Amino acid sequence: MEAPIFEAVRGWLTEQDFEYDAKDDEGVFVFRYKGGSGIWSCFVFCREDEEQILFYSVAPISVAEGLRVDLAEFILRANLGAVQGCFEMNVDDGEVRYRTGLDITDTHLDTTMLRNIVLANLLMMDTYLPGLLAIVHGGVAPHIAIERIESGGE
Repeated sequence: MEAPIFEAVRGWLTEQDFEYDAKDDEGVFVFRYKGGSGIWSCFVFCREDEEQILFYSVAPISVAEGLRVDLAEFILRANLGAVQGCFEMNVDDGEVRYRTGLDITDTHLDTTMLRNIVLANLLMMDTYLPGLLAIVHGGVAPHIAIERIESGGE
């Protein structure tokens, strides 16, 4: 069975020179991305039946249980006003990720739409990763970490 979303995403990732692993049977692409703030894992989920694409950037940190409340506050502050996507944290294991998505029901997948959700996602992770790291490794308070980022000081 042809998977048009999966094949369109494969074509775009290839065209953009992303080095990825494709899990055809799961409809998932996996790759590493190097931004100005670090290197992290990315996942593209092609949900053919739902006509959706989900893009995740997973922060390269392990959040200790004792810091999850601070990270939750940071995430709430970072998400405030976010136009496209949001940060999420798994409260059970401390994984932090940024999610963008695209619903293409009753429309044609345009590579510009795909580019927009990918670039918005990568930019947000790259922008806010220093704050995540400052909290986890530097003991910085969430509101201070956000203030530094949003004032251009981080």
